[in-house]
Amino acid sequence: MNLLATGIYDLHISPKFWLRLLSFKNYDDTLAEQIRSRTGSISVHPTDTGRSALFLALKMLNCDGGEVLVNAYTTDVVHSTIRAAGASPVCFDIDPVNLQPEMESVKKLISQKTRAAIHTGLFGFPCDPAGFVSDMASNSVPVIEDACNSFGCSIDGQPSGSFAGLAIASFRVGKPVSSGGGALIVNDTKADFSVLSCVKNTGRLVFLLTI
Repeated sequence: MNLLATGIYDLHISPKFWLRLLSFKNYDDTLAEQIRSRTGSISVHPTDTGRSALFLALKMLNCDGGEVLVNAYTTDVVHSTIRAAGASPVCFDIDPVNLQPEMESVKKLISQKTRAAIHTGLFGFPCDPAGFVSDMASNSVPVIEDACNSFGCSIDGQPSGSFAGLAIASFRVGKPVSSGGGALIVNDTKADFSVLSCVKNTGRLVFLLTI
């Protein structure tokens, strides 16, 4: 919570009030550090919702005006978020038995307009993101791992949310790991996330006094 956004401007408030306020634990940072340690990533950035996390990840990959490859079997929120980020969703097929992306379908859709591909874990299953990431890397297509419905799972000991350079997770009701709300971006790239922090703070620089 930004102190300047609370309407608290009176510096004559009791010093005890300020000491108590500044001693509150930043639970966002605590959660981010725990997940960064679990995924072995460079950084973790909490957001309010999964769609916000996806929007910001798409912006970090400069997807404006391009196409984003996405699972045809997913929530409409993913498609609307891609459009909100200035890109066009292009759907690829999945195997109806194991829910894995059909790579022949994916590869046929890659073009000069392709800016990114989203790999989606479904119903608690990560759905082999490593193979998908490897195939996309050979075509120079960055991947966003959508771990909103698979976070907390792992494949051969590697946790969901740690396979791609960028991953998103959501903790709202109905997700495998739920806190009632909240989400995050897992970053394992060298992207400049100072821009993301500024966007999260409604265009302003991040203030020193936050709790």
